[in-house]
Amino acid sequence: MSAKHYYEKIEKLFTELRDQVEGGVKDFYTWRETKGIIDPRGLKASTISNLRTDLYSLKDKDAPLDKKNKKKADRLIDEYKKYRVWLAKSIPVEKEQGSFENNFKNCSWFFYYFRQANSGAHLARAILSLEDGKKVTLKSVSDNDETEYEGQFSLWHNRFGVFELQGKTTKKKLSLQAFLGTKQKELALGFYVTSDFETLISGTFVLQQINDKEVENLEPILLSHTTNKEEFNNVLLPIRRFLSLKSRNHFRLPRSIYDKHLLKESIDKYEPNRSAFFFSENRPVVFISSPYEFTSLREKEKQHIIELKNRLEKAFPYLDIEYTEEKEKLDKNSTPEFIHNLERIKRATYFIFISPVSEKPTASIVEMSWALAFSKHVLLCYKRGTIPEILPKLKSSKSSNHAQILTIQFDDFEKDFEEICDRITLEIMNDTQ
Repeated sequence: MSAKHYYEKIEKLFTELRDQVEGGVKDFYTWRETKGIIDPRGLKASTISNLRTDLYSLKDKDAPLDKKNKKKADRLIDEYKKYRVWLAKSIPVEKEQGSFENNFKNCSWFFYYFRQANSGAHLARAILSLEDGKKVTLKSVSDNDETEYEGQFSLWHNRFGVFELQGKTTKKKLSLQAFLGTKQKELALGFYVTSDFETLISGTFVLQQINDKEVENLEPILLSHTTNKEEFNNVLLPIRRFLSLKSRNHFRLPRSIYDKHLLKESIDKYEPNRSAFFFSENRPVVFISSPYEFTSLREKEKQHIIELKNRLEKAFPYLDIEYTEEKEKLDKNSTPEFIHNLERIKRATYFIFISPVSEKPTASIVEMSWALAFSKHVLLCYKRGTIPEILPKLKSSKSSNHAQILTIQFDDFEKDFEEICDRITLEIMNDTQ
């Protein structure tokens, strides 16, 4: 079988399993473990994705696949066949054990979600009940005079529960979707969508199964370290931690945005932290900064910086490489022309600071401070011993809200120039892949 055919098979496998790796595939390996079959490799998403990437360059070639990748591909294809056989057999077994409707005919849950109340941020606990597999009721913490919702339940794709609710008093709409599986389990996660006057609100929630007999004696409450403290501490720690995450659990669509200018104003209010965006709205920018005393007074060093810019442009044609020479010293008599770089650094993805010495205040030091404050990927290239030791020790991950920092120390900028270029190029290459 040619490399092209192998790529097509792995691409199909990747597409079909993309939404199942944490669902059906996980159940498959749990079942195999009960049979004493343990394979730590399995159908892992990372393994499939990496092989798919490796084979991408061969997708149009009719030549045979190399032995190493062929062995990986054959194993994954064989595992996938076993999984499909298991899946076909497991569905009838689930039906014999009882339908979804029977398993969820009458059940109740604690409905946990994040709630911004007048007294601050709280964990809210409501009561969600399903009767006869169709009728749904929700007893909620007071929400603009609405405390009770009712509606209908439906099943989608044999695993997802859809709850369409309406407030009894205000007729306010509330839509819930949760991954329930095929049987009642301890916890379930889901999304909700509702509205508040002109604002659309969405977020995540956690369902925790409770005994139907307890429901009559339970009331919805707000929970925090200062409100209903004892009840708050009794909530499972994973639930508290999950719903405390700002980026996942509560989103309010901005109000009254009806044209592109209002949308731009709304977006501009966000601090441009590197991890706040899924992708860059423009070509990623690399901003190079170096002190006045280094480049304006030393022609050879200036030419090296320009050479670095040219190399990066050649290596990364999809990036915008910006370098503005510092024209003056930073003192009480200077005109702060560099202030115009503030917006450019806000837009940048990477900030490269190059300085063999830092004895005097410079605009580039201020620019580096901006880059750190804006959580950019900062590459500090400096002469050994001239930068405070705290900076090389600062480390963070790509997923954090803090700047990523790579330090490159040198003894002689001219002699070490090739190594500096290689380190910078490799760092950007690894980060953009």
